[in-house]
Amino acid sequence: MSLRGIYCPITTPFRQQAIALAELKTNVASLSATGLAGFVIFGSTGEAILLESREKVELLTAIREDLGEGLEIIAGTGQESTGATVELCKLAAEHGAQYGLVITPHYYGAQMHPAALAGHFKRVADKSPIPIIIYSVPKFTAIDLPSAVVQELSSHENIAGIKDSTGDLAKLVEVTSCAGEDFAVMIGNASLLFGGLLSGARAAILALANFVPKECVAVGAAISRQDYGEALKSFHRLLPLGKKIVGNLGVPGIKAAMEMVGYWGGDPREPLLPISAADRQEIHELLRIADIIR
Repeated sequence: MSLRGIYCPITTPFRQQAIALAELKTNVASLSATGLAGFVIFGSTGEAILLESREKVELLTAIREDLGEGLEIIAGTGQESTGATVELCKLAAEHGAQYGLVITPHYYGAQMHPAALAGHFKRVADKSPIPIIIYSVPKFTAIDLPSAVVQELSSHENIAGIKDSTGDLAKLVEVTSCAGEDFAVMIGNASLLFGGLLSGARAAILALANFVPKECVAVGAAISRQDYGEALKSFHRLLPLGKKIVGNLGVPGIKAAMEMVGYWGGDPREPLLPISAADRQEIHELLRIADIIR
């Protein structure tokens, strides 16, 4: 297990609000052949907050069957309570996940001071049968995990890394510089892909990879071979897609873009709504300008 490369936080396809497992398996099989390092299942992009526990087991079972050789599965296992997070880590491990992605607890935000957050992640890591990855995403949680806490946690033998979705390059660089050598800093915001990889991040988990996986992989590959001009060129193609489709339209926009490039998107789960015809047209134009579709 390496936690290097580009990971896709795969969407959960629905048909009339029920999970469409056949369509998920088709997406996994196709995406597995694009150079990705693995998948995040039932993360934010997978509408995890809208899924039941039994559905998560179904998703894990289905994705394993069509997963390409050597690809890793990261399961979103973070819950508001420490105990429930541990139990979901155990469940994910039983069904084939290699890592648990643990979001910062946030409902009682005023009490989530550094000691509480550090204690939560340590206790989960102590009891989880699989390594965990910290998930810092202030956009959803309003909790900005202090770099000092990340540094403290990076020495735990069962904490493999952090998905940093702050969108703050300075914070990402700070975390990268202060974390332990075996601790993987993973970029969670496409706008930081180029700068983050140059600054020492080892991997990225990008919602963009649901519909432009090869293009995301190309940025990382170009940086690895020190072809920075080509990396920057590829990165600039992705920026407008990340800003409008992922940043502004979210999961419904991502699913619409997937359909336009040949994957199965489907509707989001309620209360999320499909995007408008005008937004769909804008996505199509963005993909055309980026030379993704014609």
